[in-house]
Amino acid sequence: MYNINNFTSPSYLYSKGKNEFYIEKETGLILKREIGSPIQTIEYAYEFDNVKDEVFIKPDVSEYEIEEN
Repeated sequence: MYNINNFTSPSYLYSKGKNEFYIEKETGLILKREIGSPIQTIEYAYEFDNVKDEVFIKPDVSEYEIEEN
């Protein structure tokens, strides 16, 4: 895990308090961030390989007229 701290960016312009990110080495995804004073901690969870085929079913467009340009 990488730890990035004490930096500023347009998104996180905290001049006081903590500014720290924990990043997973393999994926580059943020696992946790601690920002501000008082400290706000946010932990992230990701899921992989769990997409079902049902989300890719095309909608029924039989009641519509399709125009081609």
